Amino acid sequence: MAEHKEHRIDTLSYRLRHFSELTGRDLSATASFAEVWLAIRAAGQLGLLD
Repeated sequence: MAEHKEHRIDTLSYRLRHFSELTGRDLSATASFAEVWLAIRAAGQLGLLD
């Protein structure tokens, strides 16, 4: 169980790091995280993520 949890944390960490590399956004910065979150929410509301 603990190994599975550790693997999931590693995977999430990799995906967030990869996203940051692709977008140039530092998700550890609150302002950047908020901008990305709002953009994703707006895209969802506009039906762009379906």
